[in-house]
Amino acid sequence: MERIRLCKMEANAYEHPEDRETLKVLKGFSCFESIIKSFMDWNGVKADYVVRKASNFHVTKETCPELNQLMDDAISILNIDDVPRVYLEWGYNINGYTWGYRDTTMMVLNTGVIDLMDDMEQTFVIGHELGHIKSKHVIYHTLAKVLTSSISNIPIIGSVPELFVLALTRWSRMSEFTADRAGLLACQDVNAALRAIIKMSGVPHKYFDKINVESFLKEAESLQKDLSFTDKAFEKVLNAVYNDHPWVLIRALELKKWVDSGEYEQILNEYKAIRCPVCGHYTIKSTTVCPKCDTSFNL
Repeated sequence: MERIRLCKMEANAYEHPEDRETLKVLKGFSCFESIIKSFMDWNGVKADYVVRKASNFHVTKETCPELNQLMDDAISILNIDDVPRVYLEWGYNINGYTWGYRDTTMMVLNTGVIDLMDDMEQTFVIGHELGHIKSKHVIYHTLAKVLTSSISNIPIIGSVPELFVLALTRWSRMSEFTADRAGLLACQDVNAALRAIIKMSGVPHKYFDKINVESFLKEAESLQKDLSFTDKAFEKVLNAVYNDHPWVLIRALELKKWVDSGEYEQILNEYKAIRCPVCGHYTIKSTTVCPKCDTSFNL
């Protein structure tokens, strides 16, 4: 399947409303700017960034050509300017994360992403992480991981209000919905995106060829329907205390709702890029003249 390359698309075009609203609440804390500045100035962040670089396998055109190509394709489709360094980390839970220090960003993918997923499922995970980068989530995610870790020698921890940490972790969960949308825009295969999310729920390898997307979505709908008001409050408490990601069933359902709303197709149509037949430059489809070589397009 030939995928559509997107042009001039900003992250707010596909941003999940809960991401936007919870980030607004987070930035409303009077301590927000000072905490971010203290965190950025903390040498421990830089040291941890260096340790991750030194410990993980670097993905390049020479070391992992196929994976590197999937990364390049997703970067092109999503118009990513801040291109991360990509590393692999040993682990067979299907997971990835981005880690940043100032203007330097890395993406780390677990080995399970490579060995347990097909190309389009991998592209969904890659696009998901690139979505965090495009939305400039990375520094806040890095802060959330540090504040909720067992690290005890962080100078800024004692001055961070507990309510701020709770707001930060809630925003972190809501930002995953935005990143899932970026993942789908990168792979442009709804079933592959949903299969990727389902595999994260713990499906054994021997049952991969029996994954039933519709059955999983019905289970998600049933869960959401059965939750009473009290259950929903309990769900929020559990998520706030234990999870940095939304529940897997809810992620799948939110992504499918977005597709069914028509917004996904609308974005593909609105930001579809065309390629100049002379110089190869990509530009938005409504353009009549190539901005790079002045070739006229026959639209």
